[in-house]
Amino acid sequence: MARQARIAKTRPYQLRARADSMDRTRAKITQAAIELHGTIGPAATTMSGVAERAGVTRATLYRHFPDEETLFKACSAEWRSANPAPDPAQWASIADPHDRLEKALPALYRWYRSSEAMRSNLLRDLAVLPQPIRAGIESYPRTVADVLDAGWPRRSRVRRAAIGHGVAFETWQSLAHQGLNDAEAAKLIIALISTAVRARETWDIVRQKFSDQRAPGLVEHLPELYGAEPAQLLTIIRSAGPDPERLMIVGHNPGLEELVARLTSARETLPTAALAQIELEIDDWSEVTTTTRGTLAGLWRPDVAPPQIGTPLAGQKLRLGTAPQSDLRVIAGHQHLRNRPVLPDLRLIDPIALIAKNYLNGQSDYNTMI
Repeated sequence: MARQARIAKTRPYQLRARADSMDRTRAKITQAAIELHGTIGPAATTMSGVAERAGVTRATLYRHFPDEETLFKACSAEWRSANPAPDPAQWASIADPHDRLEKALPALYRWYRSSEAMRSNLLRDLAVLPQPIRAGIESYPRTVADVLDAGWPRRSRVRRAAIGHGVAFETWQSLAHQGLNDAEAAKLIIALISTAVRARETWDIVRQKFSDQRAPGLVEHLPELYGAEPAQLLTIIRSAGPDPERLMIVGHNPGLEELVARLTSARETLPTAALAQIELEIDDWSEVTTTTRGTLAGLWRPDVAPPQIGTPLAGQKLRLGTAPQSDLRVIAGHQHLRNRPVLPDLRLIDPIALIAKNYLNGQSDYNTMI
């Protein structure tokens, strides 16, 4: 009886030891397959090669993994656990589409860099992969692109194509092999996708000029201004309330041209980097409606000299298409800034669009605001 009791006590230990040994062998085989997939690629990896690299017999290999698909699924799960791809869901909660890009692309590119060898081999040998794994590899960049594109209030086929190009592994790899680090590559692609890059960088230049004078006032970034129609622009204007004495709206055509036409009855062309000044007899921005009419007090286009900050209007009548001195408290060219207080109460509404665009006109290189 005592001997039987001893046998009963040792048997669970022996079973646990055997299970541990099997787990170690399985892990060794899985790791060997991962290493071969990452070096020679899945297409060149054989069961015999895995067994040899793991230091086990083929019989032992097949006891753990009866076929290549079972082995591939196991090593794929193990590799993904050790090298998790960024979860696109974490970016969906970022409302601003530009901020979403700035958060997502660097993270995605860092993952591409850390997994470059494996992902290169997987994409090269995609045709031989088990269908569920192949589908996952192919769908991931599409999911990322969908999340990044969903941040914009309006759909754009061209922008969606640019995002799809930007999130592709091949795009990152091409830029990386030309010497760009992940941050530089992300910045370049974001500039391709979102014109807000130029907008924000230009505003940073303008803001630096203000820093020696006084605060430029409130700056808002409203994605809904991207491609907004006149009705939407009027709604945003009304939301400004009574505080700002001057309000600048930056956006795209045809919305801005239509807005100028509605508020002034003047049909004018606003090319890139044009600036229109409209004067309204109101006490509060909430009073602006579809029937409000104002005066087109000034219009500057990039094919003429940049407007100067200087002498007040003092009742002068401005000729459209010219660039006289005015009391517009707007920087039209940062190198033309005068040493005087500027924009004390400007509220700038910056869409995912151009705040300003460098315009090269002969010897004059200046920025204007739309």
